[in-house]
Amino acid sequence: MQIQVPFALPNLPDEYGINQPADELIDGINLRSFPFTVTDLPKAAVTVAFSLIDHDTIPVVGFSWIHWLGANLPVTAGQVVVPDNASQTATFTQGTNTLPMIIDQIHQPTAFKQRGYDLTKHYAGPRPRGGVHAYRLTITAVDTTLPVTSGYLYNEFLRMVEGHVVAQTHVNLLYAKK
Repeated sequence: MQIQVPFALPNLPDEYGINQPADELIDGINLRSFPFTVTDLPKAAVTVAFSLIDHDTIPVVGFSWIHWLGANLPVTAGQVVVPDNASQTATFTQGTNTLPMIIDQIHQPTAFKQRGYDLTKHYAGPRPRGGVHAYRLTITAVDTTLPVTSGYLYNEFLRMVEGHVVAQTHVNLLYAKK
């Protein structure tokens, strides 16, 4: 399996994190997810799941920060394509990020609430407090459609894929607040 992105690795472009004008962010959160393609998937792969996790937050907040979870992306012709800003227009199932830890400190715009958009169940772009953080994008090819619903938790996902993983790969994307 190969992960392809339309930018030079390992650096995640500014447009997918906090380095944006304030009016393009929701309380410092960038909701625009980055595109990626997974190729050379095994024939046994029916769907793909992914996670984007910042483990560099462990010394800062005491745990890894989940930025994005996705599952049940169908494999077509041995690949999966996730377009730019897919998190806001997704047809795949998205899990819960770590925003519930700070949700009392942020607000959701009325327009989002009216269309049922929950910030905790979508992409939440990088916003490291300091230094360069590595954001691990892990792709998991599975031999089934997982029984997940919107807002599933990462620990639930880990239990559900048990015995169904046919391949897994990852790439680290680097990002720093300017």
